[in-house]
Parts: sequence; C-alpha cells; structure tokens
Amino acid sequence: MTLPLAECALFDGLPAEALSDAHSLGVRRRLLAGATLFQEGAEATTLYVLLEGRVRVLRGSSGGTQLVLHYVQPGGVLGCALLGGARSYPGTAEVVEDGVALALETRGLDVLVGRFPRLARNGLRILSERVEDLRVRLQELSHERLDARLAHALLRLRAELGGADGDAPLRVSRQELAELVGASLFSVSRQLAEWERQGWLDTGRQRVTVRAPRGLARLAFGTEA
Repeated sequence: MTLPLAECALFDGLPAEALSDAHSLGVRRRLLAGATLFQEGAEATTLYVLLEGRVRVLRGSSGGTQLVLHYVQPGGVLGCALLGGARSYPGTAEVVEDGVALALETRGLDVLVGRFPRLARNGLRILSERVEDLRVRLQELSHERLDARLAHALLRLRAELGGADGDAPLRVSRQELAELVGASLFSVSRQLAEWERQGWLDTGRQRVTVRAPRGLARLAFGTEA
C-alpha cells in the first residue's frame, strides 16, 4: 500500500499546501527490486521520499566490503544529505522490494524549502538521528558480542517496523540481519535458531516475529524492554 505523503517524516508538521507543492514539483517513480537509485560518491541531485517498498543504503570500505548503513521503509527519505548541503551521496541506495518514491530534484527541493523552511529542519533532524544510530552501531560492532549486537538490531527494527504494539512480523531476512550486525549468515542463522528454540522469536522466509523482547533487552542493555 502506498503511504500518503502526510505520513512521511520529512513533511511532519507541514500544511496541506506543502504536500500539494511537493506532488507538483516532484515525480512519482516506480522502483524495481535490484535497481540502484544512486551510487556512493555520485553528484547528489535528487531526494527520494519512499512511499512503498524497501531500500537499503550501503557504504564501501577500504577492504572492498560493504556495510549496510540502514534500511529505508515507507515514510523514510533517501538522499536527505542534500538538505545539509552535501554535494555527493554518502552511500549507495539499492532497491530491496518493488515500490514507489516521490523524487524531488535540487531545483524543486530548493523551491519547497524556500516556501516551507520547516522541511529543511525536518531533514536535518532525520540526518542527526541517522548519525546517532551509526555511532551506536559502530560502538556495538567494536565492543559487543554477536548475540548482543543482534538483539540490539532486532529491538531497533521492532521499534521502527513492528506497529503500535511492536508485535507485527519484521520483514527482514537473515542475510539482511547479518549485514546490519557485521557477521556471517551462518552465525546469525545459528543465533536466531537458538532463540527460536527458547521461544523468544519465530522466523520464516524474510520474516522475524519477536516474542520475548524482554529477553533480548537483557542481552542488549542489561534491562527489560
């Protein structure tokens, strides 16, 4: 289902006029799984508001591997570094699931920000939250065991994607979890299987349902969710 623009974080608190202008200045684009929206280091020219589907953003390392920075769900933004004055994209955006996005090129984005300055503030808030998330994840990668890192990742996804009660299945694969926590697919699959035996979660094809968030919270934080 295509998410209304009014429910997207970038347009939080903006009037209906801003939504109408965004639709007029932007272009709705159909996204196909496997496509690349933009490449790391390429000139930043377009901001995308994701209305349907799922996209992941990756960044290369000096060793030739890629780190998943984050997954973007409906309501999220890709390329919002443009609002912070970035001239190039800090990562590569790959479409994971077919979807729809509203694409706003620099000229149209400048018009919108000129009319509605809050748009820029919203974008900078989103950027700030992502920077903090990356700081926490890097700390986890450096200092925590796999089970704690994986617990952190599942709790974050549950908070972001699990709905109002947090119990909805998370549409995430074992491979995606492995990329998020910087571990092998084998190690992540083994840990998930152990937690499933304990009744902490249920798993399926590209699906994880958290049944015992308190157990995961004890591992992640030493507390209960």
